[in-house]
Amino acid sequence: MTPHVGNDGLLKYRMELLEEKEAREIRVHLQTCRKCRSLLERVEDDLRRIKGFDPAVEAVVPLLPAARRGRVQSFLRVAAILAVGFLLGAATSESLRAPLVDVVPQNLITRPPSTSAGQFTVCP
Repeated sequence: MTPHVGNDGLLKYRMELLEEKEAREIRVHLQTCRKCRSLLERVEDDLRRIKGFDPAVEAVVPLLPAARRGRVQSFLRVAAILAVGFLLGAATSESLRAPLVDVVPQNLITRPPSTSAGQFTVCP
C-alpha cells in the first residue's frame, strides 16, 4: 500500500510544484485513498481562503496630549531657529575669513657692497 501524502506534498501537488513523476504517484494514490482526498479538499479550501484574504492594515498613531504636544512643537521651533542661525553664522564666517597666507622661510645672505660709498652721486 502506498503511504499517505502529507500536507506539504498535497500543497505542492495542488500548486503544481512537483515533478511529473511525483505528481503522477500522488494522482494515482488519490484515486484510491479517501483520507488523502479529504485532506486535499481541506488544502484547496485553505488556498481559496488565503487567496481571498485582503488585509486592510491601518496604522494607528496615538496623539500626544495637548500640553505635551505644545512643548514638543516649541522644542522643534527652537531647534529649527538654532539650526538656521548656526548655518547662517557658518556661511558668514566663511565669507569673511581672510585669505590664507603661505609663510615661506628665506635665508638672507648679506655681503659687502661691491662699490664704495664714494661712487654714489647725490641728487640735489
